[in-house]
Amino acid sequence: MSDIQLTIAAATVEIGLAVLVLLVVFFVKPFRHRAIVVLGAITPAIAAMIQVAYSQFIDPTSGSMVAAGWVMGFAAYAVIFVGGALMSLIPRPTNLYGRYLLGLASAPMSVGLLVLIA
Repeated sequence: MSDIQLTIAAATVEIGLAVLVLLVVFFVKPFRHRAIVVLGAITPAIAAMIQVAYSQFIDPTSGSMVAAGWVMGFAAYAVIFVGGALMSLIPRPTNLYGRYLLGLASAPMSVGLLVLIA
């Protein structure tokens, strides 16, 4: 697998999961209370993806390492996504805003566990 294929695959998975979670939050009411936690967890990663995409499309320079951000951030994104999915199993708080904040708070904890393990 070439570097370009790996970058495209990582970007597709990261963007695809974010879009899927957004669709579940807005259109699948039975799973909304769980998906909102995952959305909160991946919000920092989405912000980082937007910055990487902005850098990549606004100032594309040959030999730039900006495209490597998709591949290098994939493991962290996967850990944050799984951490948010696990935190969504907690029944409290019941308010959607509180559950979003629960997911947002789980992202640094997930990355911290990744750093401790790796």
